[in-house]
Amino acid sequence: MKRSLTSPSPFLSGSLALAASAMLVACDVPVQSLGDTLDTVRVETSQPLTSNAIDIIFVIDNSGSMSPYQSELTARFNELIDILAGLRADFHLAVITTDSSSPTQSGRFLDRPWVCDASQTPPALSYCAELDLQQPFLAANRYENPDRSFDTERLQREFACLATQGTRGSSVEKGLRALSLALSPDLLNGPNRDFLREDALLAVIFLTDEEDCSQVEFPGTSVSDDCYDGNLRPTMRPVSEFFDQIVALKGGDPSRVLVSAIMGDDDGVQIVEGIREDDLPPACTAPVRDGSPPPSSNPRDGERYREFLRLFGSNAVETSICEDTFTPALRRIGGIIRANLEFNCLNTVPETCRTADDCADGVDCINPGEPGGNKFCADFEVSVEVSSPETPFSFDPLVSPGPAGQSTPNDGAQYEVSFDALRCSTGIAFSFLEGARPAPGARFRATYPIAVDTTTVGEVLGDEGAETAQ
Repeated sequence: MKRSLTSPSPFLSGSLALAASAMLVACDVPVQSLGDTLDTVRVETSQPLTSNAIDIIFVIDNSGSMSPYQSELTARFNELIDILAGLRADFHLAVITTDSSSPTQSGRFLDRPWVCDASQTPPALSYCAELDLQQPFLAANRYENPDRSFDTERLQREFACLATQGTRGSSVEKGLRALSLALSPDLLNGPNRDFLREDALLAVIFLTDEEDCSQVEFPGTSVSDDCYDGNLRPTMRPVSEFFDQIVALKGGDPSRVLVSAIMGDDDGVQIVEGIREDDLPPACTAPVRDGSPPPSSNPRDGERYREFLRLFGSNAVETSICEDTFTPALRRIGGIIRANLEFNCLNTVPETCRTADDCADGVDCINPGEPGGNKFCADFEVSVEVSSPETPFSFDPLVSPGPAGQSTPNDGAQYEVSFDALRCSTGIAFSFLEGARPAPGARFRATYPIAVDTTTVGEVLGDEGAETAQ
């Protein structure tokens, strides 16, 4: 159906706009067409926003081959910082290791680097030695400056202190067991207290180059090679038990848990009885980074970690430890955090087009998203307004990124539109950019055009309107 609005922007104007601005719930506002078609504008007002909180746990392998991977993580951590800062996320961030045999680790949050690690330079050791966190995790309010800007440099340095856990940990990596211990009642009510919050998302990020070897009981396994022995697989604690424990902490709702891993690639080999680690190929060849020598062993397939991730469906991200840089991995991990904290799905399918004949004034019909996505008229926009907690029904407009067909975003855009938001059944969403997210207690309002099928127009306009539109 051809678009009939004469303005380049398909939104309300004049008295109709004033009427729409007073609405406190989603509604359809019919706009009389100039010809024989009809456009409708959808206005959606959110409920008061809740906390923007997320609790993040890094599970870092500290076995003998991990030094270059820990260094790469700390060097690229700014990729994740930028996303957290842009969201103004209220985060808690903790680090544990895969060593579940050491009484000083075994799921306990760590607030110091492993001081004997050669990769730590004396200045870094001195800085970390003077670090006083008050609690063994990093909290967002520690990095907010008086002018509300975010001290990203300080967060980068202090995360490096926690994430550089060296290579003296157990060679039998038990990342899932370590996570289970960290979130057990004994530690959450003891050394790890005040970390987990009821209203926060929980995000878990694994960094490892080996398989998980979390056994039900410890039968004397002393080297990681034994974890690949098919005869020992039945001694492993079922991955589903870890899933059940973590989800229970979020009221049984798996959508409140995000799980990611930077790990060895799938080697395609199924571990069966009688096949040992030394019969298996490495997942990849360890890369050389920044001229430093590669680790002494190549990454192995983390089959059990992969099984754990799959239980969380679209809330899981698997990335490769074999890449030359962790930049893409951390951007993907940050992306799923952003998607869960900030993507705002539109409630109604927006107006789409098939060809330029469906658009008015010679506007093109384009696909602004990925191949295979929906097409929109090039002047399609989503208009977003926000309120404050003090005046939740008084809205101020945000700077739009511009029409779908605009080659460059408007200067100072305060939100962006995703035309391929796979998490949204309507196929489109928007997310706030740095500094634009409303505070808890505020509301946002989105306005966008939807198409009205003339067979259902009577439900919107009444019989007289339906007759006019035909």
